[in-house]
Amino acid sequence: LTARVLLGASCKASVDVWKRRYYPYVRRAVDLTLIILSLPLTLPIVALTAAAIRLESQGPVLFWQRRVGRKGETFQMVKFRSMHVGNKGETDDVFADEEDDRVTTVGRVIRKLRIDELPQFWNVLKGEMSLIGPRPEQVGLAENFSDNMDLYRYRHLVRPGISGWAQVLHGYAADEEETRRKLEHDLYYVKHQSVTLDLLIVYLTLKTILTGFGAR
Repeated sequence: LTARVLLGASCKASVDVWKRRYYPYVRRAVDLTLIILSLPLTLPIVALTAAAIRLESQGPVLFWQRRVGRKGETFQMVKFRSMHVGNKGETDDVFADEEDDRVTTVGRVIRKLRIDELPQFWNVLKGEMSLIGPRPEQVGLAENFSDNMDLYRYRHLVRPGISGWAQVLHGYAADEEETRRKLEHDLYYVKHQSVTLDLLIVYLTLKTILTGFGAR
């Protein structure tokens, strides 16, 4: 009814995950197939976005940041740079504000349309991420949440994703309380992941892109 695993005084000490024998292999094959089939559409968008970023401001086109992946292993997640060079977020783990003055003009557009996430197809091809799954969190924030939130580590049982159940239902989490609610959605996905749920998330992701819901 809630599409969440409710956290509170009565929450269980673990999240039971139903093991699906072939699902991980099917999911990986679908990830690779969709990325390859989407290249005729995404490559021109990537080229135009890179040119727009380069023309607007000095600095690299891509932004790399260490995130927490499956089984707690860290990796370098890549995005299009949407903020001015030298901002605090390059060295510190911080949340993005709704009206963040670090964001460039081009950055606001590509963040709203989620175009800044397209380079993460590279992370998917490397096997560090999937198209669907809990969003990978910044290392410092993840360590803090793991210390303060029950069951937080269970969201790392699956590969993180470019889009996920929490993203399409909750949007961006800007503080610890919102992160707790978002975690409830993530745990629901970890517990009930399936092809059907993935297809629903794909549909809701397309709807989210069109409406700009939850963008920061």
